[in-house]
Amino acid sequence: MQTKSTSYGKKLLALMLSLLMLVSVLPVSAWAAADAKPEKITLVGSSDALEYEFVDYLTFAWEDIPHYKVTVPAGTKTVQLYGTVYLDKASSSGSGYTQKDGLNDWPAPVDYWSADEVGSSAPYTIETRTGGYEKNLSLVKTRSYADTSSAYILEFVEKDDSPAAPAPVLTADLSTTAVTYTCGDRANALAVQATGSGTLSYQWQVSTTSAADGFEDITDATQSSYTPSTEAPGSFWYRVVVTNTVAGNKPTSVTSAVAPVTVNVPEGMRQVKIITSQGRGTGMTLTLKDAAGQPVSIPADTSGDYNVYEFLTAPGVYTYEARDTVRGSEYLLGTGTLTVTEGSGEQTFELYLVYVYAIEIGWTADDFTTEVKAADGTVMTPGEPHQSGSYVGYPYLMAPGTYTWSVQPSEARAAEGYQASQPTSQKLTGSATWSVTLPQIVSTGFVVPKGGRVVMHSIPSTTYGQGTLIPGDADLTGDDSDVYTFRLAAGSSYIYQAAGDGLVTATGMFKSTGATTRYDLTKTMTGNPKAILRDEESDAADIRLNGVDYTGSVALTVGGMKQLRPCVCSRSPTATPPAAEAPRWSPCSTTRHWMWTAPMWSAWMTAAASPPTAPVRPSFW
Repeated sequence: MQTKSTSYGKKLLALMLSLLMLVSVLPVSAWAAADAKPEKITLVGSSDALEYEFVDYLTFAWEDIPHYKVTVPAGTKTVQLYGTVYLDKASSSGSGYTQKDGLNDWPAPVDYWSADEVGSSAPYTIETRTGGYEKNLSLVKTRSYADTSSAYILEFVEKDDSPAAPAPVLTADLSTTAVTYTCGDRANALAVQATGSGTLSYQWQVSTTSAADGFEDITDATQSSYTPSTEAPGSFWYRVVVTNTVAGNKPTSVTSAVAPVTVNVPEGMRQVKIITSQGRGTGMTLTLKDAAGQPVSIPADTSGDYNVYEFLTAPGVYTYEARDTVRGSEYLLGTGTLTVTEGSGEQTFELYLVYVYAIEIGWTADDFTTEVKAADGTVMTPGEPHQSGSYVGYPYLMAPGTYTWSVQPSEARAAEGYQASQPTSQKLTGSATWSVTLPQIVSTGFVVPKGGRVVMHSIPSTTYGQGTLIPGDADLTGDDSDVYTFRLAAGSSYIYQAAGDGLVTATGMFKSTGATTRYDLTKTMTGNPKAILRDEESDAADIRLNGVDYTGSVALTVGGMKQLRPCVCSRSPTATPPAAEAPRWSPCSTTRHWMWTAPMWSAWMTAAASPPTAPVRPSFW
């Protein structure tokens, strides 16, 4: 008897066998996505395969593509690829061809080995073309024009078949005995002597790592002798590469022995390094003076992202000053002191430039001030404020650490309602800009007929939600009108509702402009008290009804469907929740008013001081 589990096992086995059969008939290229390689590469007119070897994987179009190095005779301009290959057109702005330094650029910036058309053939000829990037690379796809998952990259390296020139012979080599100097000493020259059958050339190299690696060529050191520099302290290893060049032969080189040289700091001196920002104008310059006011020479290396000053000096307190020329004017960016302590190692200081500013177009340094405090409470001193970019900023030159900063408006700007920013804690690790938009609070008044009321809300943050109630001041001393004044944030939008017994209800949404404003609603609210006026450009979520002795229900129909849903709103602080079977109500503010909410509209109704449990017979105000 066959059980259910046995039947299931046989079905699973059959499925596995089917998959194995499917795999066996799939072409090899379908499984070669990560390991695609050339089928065969030859010179044009030859059937002999060229040698190639796998180097590494290069990333292009988010794919890791195998990279092969192909050796070709010197002067080779064309090769032939066998198998199915797809290459992009040479006229496609380099699209599809790539280089080692920027494989994910688009279009990929390679112009070298390319095809004159898209397609495939066997063999398929590709040729070099000149351009700005000479990397000798070609991206070859083995499936389709747009598919790089089964591609490989070829790098072509010319093979020099000419015989090698005889190696030069060093008749006098470098000494491997360590030599020690003090900074500022005159070092003895290092020299070699060599003979050769052709022209001899020399290239001196230095390493600051070890005698075995890290060697780099020394600029303009191409003679048989070289005098080491003693300007900077440290451990150095020197050697020279001697090359013999003979016409018709490949050059041959030999390398000398390694000569170790140590340069020490003078007694009573300290090696100092200062790392600073480069500035935003023509370039920040740093000057240093000792306690007697004498300048200290500090050569600068400006080749990197930051300026680096390295020099020798005695322990003591030094005063620094940083300046920069921005937009044609020179400004003081910062001053301070550095204390160089006694010791044998290098002492490093970091001073980074920070601009602190208010994001306000057209403001000058007269419109605001800034304050920056260090973690210990020390108030930092800014440099001269100036425009850097679109805004005027106060420059600070400070060491890495945690600071608290803020921006304060001037007296004149404070009178316009601008408020100081809240203190912000910031960790400084490099050049930075710290900026803030100062809040502006302005008074906005609404004039309504005597007995009218104005309620102000912020824009709701969620759909069908209710904004925050904005407190206001009421001036009820007028004979014919009342004034409600609200302090509103400039640039923010608000919803207002104005209503009163026997008055037309007015509601709308507006944006505070930043200037003291007064809205006169006395004429708007005078007329038929049954009317509801709504700003046509408003997205106000609340509309308040008024009137007298209406009996019935309130409904809003949109697209043939009733959209007004009973939700809630009692302004009575003593209101209690309704019974479970009653329509849903929720409290608001101000006594004896209720709200029914809908997706875009709501109605305020006068009713009893407690939530209704039966259909409401409201009288609209």
